[in-house]
This record gives sequence, structure tokens and C-alpha cells, in this order.
Amino acid sequence: MDSVTLSPKYQGVISLGVCQQPGLTPGEKMQVIPCASRAKLIPARKTKSLRGFLKGMEARVEREAERA
Repeated sequence: MDSVTLSPKYQGVISLGVCQQPGLTPGEKMQVIPCASRAKLIPARKTKSLRGFLKGMEARVEREAERA
């Protein structure tokens, strides 16, 4: 498991093994999402690059029966 040490300025360096994962590039911006005692790093994507990523997804949703 990789680890990151924070500097006094709250800066950290992510290990090379994690950075070389497909889809990550140097200088890429990441969104940080705090979650309980963790922080999730999610690559920030431009809105244009998200166009059509749900293509072919089933849009129908089962709904509960109405209550009387």
C-alpha cells in the first residue's frame, strides 16, 4: 500500500506507482472529496469531455407503488 506524508504546508507527493495509472497525467488537476476520516482524489474532467459518457445507459427506473 502506498502512503503520502504531508509537509508543514499540507503538501503531499503521490507515489510514482499510483501516478502511472492509466488516465493520469503530470499537472492534472484533482478534486478532493473529504469522506469521514479519508480524502478521495478524483481527476477533474472538463465538461466537454463528459459529453456522451452515459450513452446507452438504461434510463427507466422502477418506482414504488403509490401509497393510498
